[in-house]
Amino acid sequence: MIKKTANTFAIALLFVTLTSQFAQAAPDRKLPQTTRVRQQLTDIQNSINSIASKASRAEKAVESARKEAQRVASLISTIRRLDDKVGRIYSQLKTLVRIPQLRLLKPLVENLSHVRKQVHNVRKKADQVNRDYLQPLISKLKSAEKKMEGKVKEIRNAANQTAQANRKLGEFTSYVAGRGYKRIEVQAVEALARPVGSSVNQARQSISQLDRELGNLESGFNSLTRQLSGLNKAKSAVTKLDNSLKKADKVAGDINKVLSKAITINLGFKKFTFTVRKVIESPGKVVDVALKPLQKLASKVLAPVMKKVKIKINVPREITAMTKQMDQLRSMASNINGSISKIQRATQKKISQNFTNQLQKINSKTTSSLTRR
Repeated sequence: MIKKTANTFAIALLFVTLTSQFAQAAPDRKLPQTTRVRQQLTDIQNSINSIASKASRAEKAVESARKEAQRVASLISTIRRLDDKVGRIYSQLKTLVRIPQLRLLKPLVENLSHVRKQVHNVRKKADQVNRDYLQPLISKLKSAEKKMEGKVKEIRNAANQTAQANRKLGEFTSYVAGRGYKRIEVQAVEALARPVGSSVNQARQSISQLDRELGNLESGFNSLTRQLSGLNKAKSAVTKLDNSLKKADKVAGDINKVLSKAITINLGFKKFTFTVRKVIESPGKVVDVALKPLQKLASKVLAPVMKKVKIKINVPREITAMTKQMDQLRSMASNINGSISKIQRATQKKISQNFTNQLQKINSKTTSSLTRR
């Protein structure tokens, strides 16, 4: 029984397959124009999908370059803050080192002076490059990214229109076939397909032109991204230097806290209270009889902090190398202009308006409209 059922199913499947093949072959004779146009639309849709992929890759490449450029701008802002920080710490300690009791700060102050010069040189170069080249480059990349985003949307819309028109023609073909190929309906479908067929060459030509403009477009932006990422590798070095400066900053802060502390000496007949700063900075303003004991107390209070002033800060070579890399940013900004010009040309290339108009006409039709004279 099972074997008989299986054989019956196989025969039925063969019958359906043959019937389906016959149904597909019939429109070749009854709707030749429509059949030809549907194949052309399939080919065109494949071409449009291909350039949509190219445009999408180009858009992502521009986006990556823009993000990397903005990271460089952020890095420059960090260097600017770092330069301000070094200058502040240096100024604080330079003032303090003039006090005899704080002369142990001298090596740290000299070290910070050297660090300050190096960081400030990088900062000056970075600010100039940021103003003259990087910010204009970011502006151009944002504009190019927006254009490519619009172009990708436009191309994908054309692909959807083409696919929809192809489905419509397939729907009309099935409808006409199912109703026995009535003459008026066959003529109506063929009349819809004919103008599309006439516009196919225009469509292919415009797609080919757009394809050439988009060809390898992303390579220039990928190259820019790699170059900019080379600059951003200095970020870890900047963070490392910032962490080293935190130690010197803490020393300066701790010393100032100690200097603001009050110390008191009891001479029996009277108690005298002064800040540590006043005792060591302006001893002449302190009562003579209390000066030596007060200075001894001040030195005792300062001693724990002064043990921590032996700090050596080195500027990582990645930071000093940034000066040369910043100079290269000028050529980077100049070199990308060619790729940006390609985007400008690509966005001006449109898929044949006549072709898309014909697609819209098909997409606006319904099967019921085929029977109208």
